[in-house]
Amino acid sequence: MVTWQKTGSQNATSTFILIGDLSALLSVNKKNIIIMKPTEKVRDEIFQVIKNQLDANDPPETKIIYDRLISLGYNEFETNQLIGQCIAVEIFDVLKHKKPYNKNRYIKNLNQLPKEPFE
Repeated sequence: MVTWQKTGSQNATSTFILIGDLSALLSVNKKNIIIMKPTEKVRDEIFQVIKNQLDANDPPETKIIYDRLISLGYNEFETNQLIGQCIAVEIFDVLKHKKPYNKNRYIKNLNQLPKEPFE
């Protein structure tokens, strides 16, 4: 079950998402930049998706970018957070706009890390 609860202010619109026992706060600011503030449970689930991608080497770009971020000095947690932002963009699009997973956009956003994904 997916539940959306919107709150708004002059500066941002926030949506609280509840998916089963997973929850996250999504915010869209004046510049239409999506900010996802996951709960610990959501973060752990997203980190598990990253681990699964790394273990399966699918897509291979996840491992390439993971290794690059580590070599740039990011620790494992920071690296997972950065990659997790790209996953969050896809989750948001699938849930909010009912669009299918966009692998090309996901890979494009991965390749732009550590810059935050904006697409």
